Amino acid sequence: MGGVIFAVRWNAQHKPNMADLLGSSYMEYDSMARKMTASGRLQRNFRHDGNDFVINSTSHLHVFSGLAYRVALMPPGLRPDQLE
Repeated sequence: MGGVIFAVRWNAQHKPNMADLLGSSYMEYDSMARKMTASGRLQRNFRHDGNDFVINSTSHLHVFSGLAYRVALMPPGLRPDQLE
């Protein structure tokens, strides 16, 4: 695999530090989250399907979980539905 991280998954009782978790993908996440917050649409579930960056994050009763991945970095033959 060459040591490339293409996906992260989390499940925690406290909201994770998204900047640490997403690394270089954080700016794209932050931009989309700000737009959704400003429009009043950001709620417990957040999903962004970009051309290369996909993130699905949920929170309920102090449980924060999610999955984020870079499509271009996925190993050949691996489908996104296999990550979920």
